[in-house]
Amino acid sequence: MIKHELYDISVAEVRGQASADERQQLHSNVFAWRDALQQVIDEVESQFNVKADEFEDSIAALSHTDAPEKEIEDAKVAYDIWRSRARTFKKHINARLIAVKRMCQDAIEEFDDSGIDLEKNLAVVSAAIAVVEADASGDDDSFEDSFANLVEVVAELKSSLE
Repeated sequence: MIKHELYDISVAEVRGQASADERQQLHSNVFAWRDALQQVIDEVESQFNVKADEFEDSIAALSHTDAPEKEIEDAKVAYDIWRSRARTFKKHINARLIAVKRMCQDAIEEFDDSGIDLEKNLAVVSAAIAVVEADASGDDDSFEDSFANLVEVVAELKSSLE
């Protein structure tokens, strides 16, 4: 998984560790911020699954040895502490995501009121990103398809402005 460009800044902002410049960067693109926060939540969910499997495996391994009961209990306590902290972190991320989704909705309504078709503008940006990614991959067919799509969405935007 490739980290979203605002992933680390989003985490720092939720933890109260983002600089003023980083907060400004997030507020200047609430849609990307929303996507980064969703990726953080997805990553936390993935970590829950991995940690649960690792915990079960370690308890099973300890149970089949002559490990003292204290060692098994310590493993359970450590896992419970991690899980509690991860849940708290996820709650903070979810709360911030809800707030950012509201900011996105406000931005959409503001654009709607201004007569600018945000969806068409975002489609152009997404299509341009696809062209850049296809070019970077070196796949000529993907590049041609994504470029054709870009031409199409730009034409749609242009006709809506006329």
